[in-house]
Amino acid sequence: MFRLKKSLPVVLLALFASLVVASPVSSLDSSLDPTVGDGSGFITGDSTDADDLVYDSLDRLIVTGECEPDGEDQDFCTVRYTADGELDTSFGTDGTVITDVAGDDNHDWADGVIVDSMDRVIVSGDCQPDGEDYDFCTVRYTADGVLDTEFGTDGIVITDVTGDDNNDWADGVVVDSMDRVIVSGDCELDGGDEMLCLARYTEDGSLDATFGDGGILLQGMVEYNGHWNNIRDPRIAIDSFDRITAVLECDVESQDSLCAFRFLPDGSLDLSWGGGDGAILWGPPYGPDLYYIGEFEPNDIALDRW
Repeated sequence: MFRLKKSLPVVLLALFASLVVASPVSSLDSSLDPTVGDGSGFITGDSTDADDLVYDSLDRLIVTGECEPDGEDQDFCTVRYTADGELDTSFGTDGTVITDVAGDDNHDWADGVIVDSMDRVIVSGDCQPDGEDYDFCTVRYTADGVLDTEFGTDGIVITDVTGDDNNDWADGVVVDSMDRVIVSGDCELDGGDEMLCLARYTEDGSLDATFGDGGILLQGMVEYNGHWNNIRDPRIAIDSFDRITAVLECDVESQDSLCAFRFLPDGSLDLSWGGGDGAILWGPPYGPDLYYIGEFEPNDIALDRW
């Protein structure tokens, strides 16, 4: 089954000067930073698909996506730049790491990247280990871009969340205060409907039995006409209390709407949040003719310091 990916055909990044979070908005300088890249403030580089980016503790920029090194199947591709926008040659091979997660002739789609407290780089996505259905695939690299053999099998963890013949598509990744990795995605049920799924791994890459059901959490949407509402592209963020907030696009009476959930560190819904059930459901407002005005398709989430 082929999955349509939303991505950028080329890595194209513009970095801006003096963007300090603690500063008042009026003092921000949004001009392009001439110290970055070739002096234009831009970093450009060839990539098949760039999907996510993150900064590490040394202000190095890490970009992940998928590329086709053999011109056929996709692999995880990750690039790191120094703080001045140059390829960081201390990472991988000349700043680049390519990992064939599921083996030759199988597709690996990278969707998220995060760094932990030791600047280890974690890339998550979905891959086809059997050449057919997709599973969660997570890779951890050391700070110098080498597969971390202390994580999973030679740095790679593959999780078949909902069983054979069902697709599990990973879309987001975070790490908590204990450097445990949490991956979010949408997973197929046997009937073809999709639901939010989360997997949490211990620092060695094992499923964390203290989270959800044996390390896996499945969350259904509001039921409509006897079916779970299909969901797409869940993204997650984690706060200082290790509570996980997931935002995603869901179907409400055939309209694309916002669904959001907040989970406690053990994977249970935070009943103090939302409408008292740990959930938020929001659709675009109705127009005069009682039809929705457009549709809402959330793509990302961020939490403030509160």
